[in-house]
Amino acid sequence: MMSNWIRRTALICQSVTLSFSLLACAVGGGSDRSSDTQSGTLAGSASQTTEKTTDDASTSPQDQVKRVIILSGQSNAVGHSFRKFLPDAQNKISAERVERAEKGWENIRIMYSNNPFNGSKDASDDFLPVTFGYGLKFTDVAFGPEVGLAEYLNERFPGEEFYIIKCATGGSDFFAMWNPETTGEASLYADLLRFTDKAMKKLTSDGSKVEIIGFLWNQGESDCSRGGDYHDSRFESYNTLFEKLLDGFCEKFAEYLPDGPEGMALIQAGMTSFWPRHTAMNQAKRRYCVARGNAAFFNTYDLTTNLDNSDHAHFDAAAMFLLGNRFGETLIKTPEDAGRL
Repeated sequence: MMSNWIRRTALICQSVTLSFSLLACAVGGGSDRSSDTQSGTLAGSASQTTEKTTDDASTSPQDQVKRVIILSGQSNAVGHSFRKFLPDAQNKISAERVERAEKGWENIRIMYSNNPFNGSKDASDDFLPVTFGYGLKFTDVAFGPEVGLAEYLNERFPGEEFYIIKCATGGSDFFAMWNPETTGEASLYADLLRFTDKAMKKLTSDGSKVEIIGFLWNQGESDCSRGGDYHDSRFESYNTLFEKLLDGFCEKFAEYLPDGPEGMALIQAGMTSFWPRHTAMNQAKRRYCVARGNAAFFNTYDLTTNLDNSDHAHFDAAAMFLLGNRFGETLIKTPEDAGRL
């Protein structure tokens, strides 16, 4: 049953030690990828950690469960990294991996809404195979974490289906734009609910069961780019409002959370050292994950922003690929593994 899948694969953030340890989990640091991290090996193989059965003519949509992952945040969730810089000069992402990503993953699909309230607005009306091109609307092909995420999920669960719903906006301040207490016409929180609802209706239109297994959050750059007015208490206010956002989301989509809100894993990506208040923001995010349970924070200090451009606000192409890998790895790591890190 899918609830068993969640219990087996959800990550419980039980200590600050886990949060710091995830810094070492940069997947694919060399020319080839491995399912082993630098600090431990994921439990089991793909065949051991899945319960996939072969579909036959008697299988109906009502018997299937579609697994959904929410991907949300600001510009690094949108994707300001460019396909043209892959494979990278350091061969972090090999030509073979790039070629596979170019083909796309039919079993891992995405429906996305980028920058809904500005001139870079771009959205899909249906679920599309994950590949390059669903990042910033630009002359060059851009991509976000969904590419590395799809690669990782496909490696660990070959052929199994996942559906990514991405809602992200570049430069979006949490207090002004994501704040669940401010729900005006340009509210990104309201847009997240609207777009997710639209996507869910697509997935359930054939009678399929749908379950949201994870909420991946890559936001906070705008909120830690300021100086003196952002004291530690400000970041605790961030956590309070983020909890309201998450609670509101879970209440809206409760029917897709059979194990309740605790059955949906929360994964938070940290801010890079480019941002002036990155330490305070990352500590606040980590504290929130430890307190919530079934949540994990990982640092991104080792992910580069300077290999192919001078835009240090955004990950370079290789790092963006690896960011997606890390989201996937963190999402499916078991509590038993977490205790060994």
